[in-house]
Amino acid sequence: MRWIIVCMLVGAGYWYLFGLDYQTGSPSYEQKMLRNKSAMRDCIKKAEYAASRMVKSADNAEADCAAQLKLYREDGGWHSYKDSRK
Repeated sequence: MRWIIVCMLVGAGYWYLFGLDYQTGSPSYEQKMLRNKSAMRDCIKKAEYAASRMVKSADNAEADCAAQLKLYREDGGWHSYKDSRK
């Protein structure tokens, strides 16, 4: 019974260390754009919430978040300055 548990733990550890690396190894440019979009959405939500709590305007939330995340908007998507297009 102990060997079964040990084998299961070793198998789970192997999958955790090497299986997840395969999934997140080298994302495509489209996946990077989806991550950028999600990061911008989260940043804008946080900026708007902070502005509502501080009773100030959130007019520049998009520009502030783009500068903070080092992103720019082009062709309907958020692109990173550090990623090259293919």
